[in-house]
Amino acid sequence: MKKHYFLFFALLAAPLWAAPNSATVDFLQKLNGYYYCLSREGLKDYRCSLTCSLTPESEKALKAQGILEPRVWGAMRDFHFRVMDAAGSPISIEGSPAAKTGDPSLDGQVEKLEQAILESLRGFFQSWKGLVVEVLNEPADIAQGKIRFHREANGFKVLQGDPATGEVEGTFDMKGKLLEMSLPGEDGEVSLKPRFTYTKKGYLFQGLTMTTPQVQQAFALAYGVQGRYWLPRAMTARLRLKGLANTDIELIFGFTDYRVEP
Repeated sequence: MKKHYFLFFALLAAPLWAAPNSATVDFLQKLNGYYYCLSREGLKDYRCSLTCSLTPESEKALKAQGILEPRVWGAMRDFHFRVMDAAGSPISIEGSPAAKTGDPSLDGQVEKLEQAILESLRGFFQSWKGLVVEVLNEPADIAQGKIRFHREANGFKVLQGDPATGEVEGTFDMKGKLLEMSLPGEDGEVSLKPRFTYTKKGYLFQGLTMTTPQVQQAFALAYGVQGRYWLPRAMTARLRLKGLANTDIELIFGFTDYRVEP
């Protein structure tokens, strides 16, 4: 029997709430190794640009339904975003304003559109950072007993934070694959349902569905190779733009101009 399965069975046979003992610490450290992690692969930081466009299906639907002035959603072709990220440092995502249309009312809508997309990107990249750029469970938090383990019939949960004020809760199956995360948000609980594929380097993050009390968004990634690292080359995102269009739209983001620091 492989060692990691022994660890799972040993913990699942433990008391319902596992205190931060040596077996729990060892298990959580092993769990980190089941996932493809850029910082563990040696990546120090990366920078890249994102381009943005509607999928042909969404563009056709917006035209057919007469949703927003075409110059507004057409401005997305001019949207460019810049991402700078490193393990242990705050992520930076900035947008470059699109060219003015010459109509103040339309320019206001274009600005709102860009801000809505930027907000969605920031939400996605925070999840990406926690699931791919950095290790799943921070070693310092494991050592300090800030992460708790909770066994269940079909898997286990990993919890971190103060139960009184809100905590991050991860639900895993018996093989250690993360099925769902829930965390407190400004307007209520946020649910993240990630998708992974198994590779020789561990579970590789493929995208997620993010649900808040107001809206649901879905993201899917396609990867390329930069140096020796697997990094996104494209992403599709299904979003609902609050205050702009009462319908879902699907966007395609292209990742370009990578600068990777090993």
